[in-house]
Amino acid sequence: MFSFYFFTFYYFFFYFFFTFYFYSLSSYFTYKKKYRLLLFYFLFIFLLATPPNF
Repeated sequence: MFSFYFFTFYYFFFYFFFTFYFYSLSSYFTYKKKYRLLLFYFLFIFLLATPPNF
């Protein structure tokens, strides 16, 4: 179980830095679209990083 949690931790931080890199690159987007895209990324990451409860 420790390796699974460590993998999700590393995965979350990789996508966290990738989203902010993409956020800084996409200057042609409006602020509202950037905010919505960032919220979608965080929701997707948290859905992937949650361990299955079975």
